[in-house]
Amino acid sequence: MEGKMKLFLFVNFVVFLLVFKVPGQHFPIIKQNELDLTSLKKNGNGVLVETFFSKQALLPQTQTKNQLINFLSTEHEEYGLDGWFFFGNLIEGKDDTKIKDDQINSFFIAIQRMDVFAIPGLSLAIFPCIVGFNSPELEEYIYGGNLLYGINCPPITATSNPWSVTVSYPSKLHGPPLMMSMILINGKMGMKDAVYILSSYVEDQKGNLLQIYVKIKDVFGVVNQGYGSSSFFPQWVLPAQRKAIQAAPFNGSVKSYLSTKDARMTCQGSYYYSAPNLKVLDFKITKNNKTLAKGNQGKLWMDYIVQTYNDNAKTVINKCSWFFAAIQFSDNTSMMIFQLKTKTMGILPIANFFSSKGKVKTNGAISAEYCWDFDKISITPVKDSIWTSPTSHLEYYTKYDIILQSDRKEYNANLTVGTLINNQEICISGTDPKYEGIATVSGTLNSRKVKGYAWVELQPVASFSNDKIGDI
Repeated sequence: MEGKMKLFLFVNFVVFLLVFKVPGQHFPIIKQNELDLTSLKKNGNGVLVETFFSKQALLPQTQTKNQLINFLSTEHEEYGLDGWFFFGNLIEGKDDTKIKDDQINSFFIAIQRMDVFAIPGLSLAIFPCIVGFNSPELEEYIYGGNLLYGINCPPITATSNPWSVTVSYPSKLHGPPLMMSMILINGKMGMKDAVYILSSYVEDQKGNLLQIYVKIKDVFGVVNQGYGSSSFFPQWVLPAQRKAIQAAPFNGSVKSYLSTKDARMTCQGSYYYSAPNLKVLDFKITKNNKTLAKGNQGKLWMDYIVQTYNDNAKTVINKCSWFFAAIQFSDNTSMMIFQLKTKTMGILPIANFFSSKGKVKTNGAISAEYCWDFDKISITPVKDSIWTSPTSHLEYYTKYDIILQSDRKEYNANLTVGTLINNQEICISGTDPKYEGIATVSGTLNSRKVKGYAWVELQPVASFSNDKIGDI
C-alpha cells in the first residue's frame, strides 16, 4: 500500500505497515533542486533527499517512459525508504464464472528498505521482507520472512534491466537457505502486458516450510496515485493548507489546490505508483510440500512507494491510524481510498478512480479519471460488524459504508466493503497486531450497480474517536 504503508512484519521482529511505521532516521535532508537530478545517489555522505510536490517535470521519472520504468525498477537509496508491495486475491480452481467465497484467498508479498542511521562512511538500513497467505479454510495467516540489516550495502539483490528483487538468508532450522523473489519475466516494469513471477521458500511462524509461486500479468499499466508530474501523494496537510483547500476556489479539492498553488508540501507525502490490475495466470501454495491452494484466477495489486521523513514528518506520523482500501471492480476499473488520522494534523481522506479514460502522462503513467474532494468522502464503520480476535482480543469493524459525493453525478458512489475472512489479523510477539486482507465490494457508482474485491487495512475499534472516520 503501504503502502502501503501497507503491513509488513516478521517472526520475532518488528511490524511495518507500508510506509507508516517510521524508523529513527538520523540524516540531514536536502532539497532536490540542490542536486544534479539526473544522477541522484546516496554516496556515503549520510544525506537523504526530500520528497515534494511539483507541477514541473523536474525529476527523472517524470520525463520519459524509459525513465519511469527505470525508477520503478531501482532501489532508491537517496530517499529514506522504498519498497515493492504485491497483495490481493488468489482464486482456487480453473476458470469459472461462478466463483464461490470459499475459493478466494488472501495473499501478500513485500520487500522494503528503511534507512535508520548514517554518518559519513557508515550507514545502517533495515530490510523488512515478508510473504503471507490466508484462506477461508485456514481462517488465519501463514506467513514468513525476515528483518535483514544492511551496513553500507543492502542484503538484497536487485536488478533493473530486467527487474528483479531477491532476498536470501539462512534457515533457522539449519536447512537450505531461504529466499523470496519478485522477477519480471516479460515486458517492461510497470507497463501493460508485463509478466511477473512472485515466489518464496521460507519458514512460517511455526517453522513449517511455506512455498509460494504466483505468476501475474499487468492488464492495465501503472497509475499515479499522487498529484503532479511525480505522483506526489500527500498524507496530511498543515492547518494553513487545510484552510486554503477548504475555501473557494478549491472547495476541498487537494488536486486543484496543488495545481494552482506553489505548495511543495516538503516531506508531507511520498512518490506513490500502483499497478492496480494484475491478472493471476497461475499460482500454487504449499506447506511442508502439501498443496494448500492452486489455480489460475484472481487479481493482485502492486504498490511502489518512495519517501523521506524529516523531523516534522516523524512527529506527525508518530501517533496515527488509517483506513486503506484498494478496490478492483469486475469491469476492470479500480479505486483507491485512503485516510490517515493524526493527533496533530487531523484527518485527510483521499479517493481516486482509475479507468481507461484516465489521461496518460508523458512518462506512460495513467492519471486518475477522477479524484474526490476530501470533504466529499465519508467512511463509516457498520456497528454490528464487530469481530473480536481470539489472539489479541482486539475488536475490529469488518464492514464499512463508503459514500463519495461529487458535483458530477456520474461520480457519486455508495459502496459497502466487507471482509471475506474474519480473521485476517497478524500477531507477532512484541509488536502491535495488524489487520489486512481481502474484502468484497458492492454498491453503486453513477447509479449503476458495481461489485468486486478489495484489499483493506483496518484499525481496532479502540482507535476510533467517532463513528464517521471520514469527517474532518
